[in-house]
Amino acid sequence: MSDTAEQLGSVIRRHSLRLGLFALGTTVLLAIVNIATGERIAEQRQIAERAALEEVLPPTRHDNDLLADSFTLGPASADFAQIELLGLSVLRQAYIARQYGEVSGVILPAETAEGYSGTIVQLVGIDRDGKLTG
Repeated sequence: MSDTAEQLGSVIRRHSLRLGLFALGTTVLLAIVNIATGERIAEQRQIAERAALEEVLPPTRHDNDLLADSFTLGPASADFAQIELLGLSVLRQAYIARQYGEVSGVILPAETAEGYSGTIVQLVGIDRDGKLTG
């Protein structure tokens, strides 16, 4: 019986070692892929964000980088009148559009409802004259 127990213990150790090495190798591989693709993923995210912002406020109405010209709004932002109309429950980014250095519009976040994977946030574009742009 002791030979059988030793063999079983040896088999378990070998399989445990193989499983541990496989897990370690997989972890290292995932870390390498994450490091190698992190910058590209961030660039693609910015491209997608810019495209979404340009749908709300077309590029013909601003000449600045909207992502670089932003500010934070929250449910308790005291600097703004009627901030509660946006329905914000957490801090969100808002964007200022400028043309030739003058403010030409703003893009505001507005929470509308709960979706399957979280809160649905709409972006509302408003030009200098108070007209909705998208």
